[in-house]
Amino acid sequence: MLDIVVLALIEVPWLAVPAYLEAIQAPFSEVAATSLPLMAVVLVCAFSWSFLIRGRVAPKTEPQSASGEGRIAFFAFMGYFWSLVDDAPVYFDSVSTWPEVTSGLQHTLTEVILHLLTAAFMYLAIREAIGGRGIASFRKALQVSVLTAAAFWAAYFQNTPLEFVQAVARNAWYPLDFVEHVASVGLLYFAIRECGSSASANGVKLSSG
Repeated sequence: MLDIVVLALIEVPWLAVPAYLEAIQAPFSEVAATSLPLMAVVLVCAFSWSFLIRGRVAPKTEPQSASGEGRIAFFAFMGYFWSLVDDAPVYFDSVSTWPEVTSGLQHTLTEVILHLLTAAFMYLAIREAIGGRGIASFRKALQVSVLTAAAFWAAYFQNTPLEFVQAVARNAWYPLDFVEHVASVGLLYFAIRECGSSASANGVKLSSG
């Protein structure tokens, strides 16, 4: 839970800067020029927390666990990083045409790449949570798979090709973006917890066997 709070404070508030520039109708070139260095700072802060700082506050008796949890936190952070910068206010899906926001083939290709990055980092987070020990049962594996898939879908819910979703995205973009990411984080958190409980169950079976 501490990881969620700290990384959310790293990942989200900086978006207020480009959002403000967009709200006052600053040229997008200014938004892009501001977003790029802020993105680099955010990534450095997330890496520092996950691999340098959190280890100092983790239980000293479980260094290996602390290291693994740091990787889980960082992978999850990276998955959501790409989904957050994908559209407004950063419009990283148009990075190939910055400082303009465009559509077309290059926009679609970048969208696909960003979606794949989110999916890949979510997969890495789940794989790290399993820790190479496997999942205890098919039912558990199915639960983890469904929760992770739902987390991915929720992170990009605004792209759902349904008219009512698109209407909400047009009229209330930021509230929708906030709600869908909160829901997605919750789903991925439960998926990771299921991995942990499954790994614990496997450990009990191995020790008793």
